[in-house]
Amino acid sequence: MTEVVSRNVLANQLGVSLPTVDSWVRRGCPILKPGRRGVAAQFDLRAVRGWVDRYISTGRVVRHEGQTFNLPSREQALLVKAFGHIITSHYGHAADAAHALGLSTKQIYALEYEVTLHLAKCMSDYLAEHGLTSFALDLYNKPNTEPDWRLVAAMHGENRDDEELERFFDEMHVRVVRLPRTGEA
Repeated sequence: MTEVVSRNVLANQLGVSLPTVDSWVRRGCPILKPGRRGVAAQFDLRAVRGWVDRYISTGRVVRHEGQTFNLPSREQALLVKAFGHIITSHYGHAADAAHALGLSTKQIYALEYEVTLHLAKCMSDYLAEHGLTSFALDLYNKPNTEPDWRLVAAMHGENRDDEELERFFDEMHVRVVRLPRTGEA
């Protein structure tokens, strides 16, 4: 749910100065409406917190979902941030490729969702094997990375039906099997 706040409220909620907020905006912090003389800028508090979690963490510190983690090394912190970045950058790419192949909206949705969930699970499992269990990397998705399923359906001459998309994904998900890899007997 979007919680729209002004620049002043944002600074107070996050415990930073107004110049810090301005610096963040110049560095890509999400903003709903820029301010102008007599009209305050508007921010989505949750989106800004997510952005801060992903991009403002420094050194051995990673901020995630409002928590601060001091990791044993700068390299571990960079690894967590890199995994989050990979998921953010990847999210939607499978959908773009599936669309290029001419798949239906349901097929595109199912493929994109399956691939993204698997990637996040693999990365979370890897981190857990190395003692970092508190990160849900799928939450690193930044706004506007998921395809607009209403428009995707319209491009295919279909109506968006969230229940049908979910039902198709669930049916496909249980049928996914690991195919043989080269070099395996």
